Amino acid sequence: FGVPLAQEDHAARALHAALAMRDALASYRVRERRRWGGPLTLSAALDTGPFPELRAVGGATFAADAPEPLERAVRLQRAAAPGAILVGDAAWRAGGAAFVGRRSGLVVATADGTPRQAYELVEAARPRGPAAPETTPLVGRASELARLQAAWAEARHRRGRVVSVEGEPGIGKSRLLREFARALSAAGAD
Repeated sequence: FGVPLAQEDHAARALHAALAMRDALASYRVRERRRWGGPLTLSAALDTGPFPELRAVGGATFAADAPEPLERAVRLQRAAAPGAILVGDAAWRAGGAAFVGRRSGLVVATADGTPRQAYELVEAARPRGPAAPETTPLVGRASELARLQAAWAEARHRRGRVVSVEGEPGIGKSRLLREFARALSAAGAD
């Protein structure tokens, strides 16, 4: 997931995809057990992070210099029990809020040796659909929100601006813009 273009909810999409694969195989297994002579199982794993030089994606073959999240995901997949879906710490933080999971007891080290907890994905906590409205206050973005409001005030006086909101995935760019839009709507802006 996230290739070639990262989506806002790429981690949640990947978690949903892993659950869908597990569920699809479960129904297939019931129909095909006799044909294959034994149970078919799926073990899966995923993680996320920056992909600075992703050169090859597909199947289980990665470039020799595969990015660290892919390497962690491969290690998780190898450790996963049949039927289990293991999720790295970064992916769980990015998408796990809408899912039920548990600590797996497995710890995977990052490239710098930092230990990271892995989680076992159990199920989706709520049906997939539009994101629930934020219930927590926006913290630590007062100056950025003030800049957007100042640009809006100038635009209202016919001194237009182009504003660019940039940053690493997951730092709250979309949340900042939703809060800005909410403030404009509350102020009666069109």
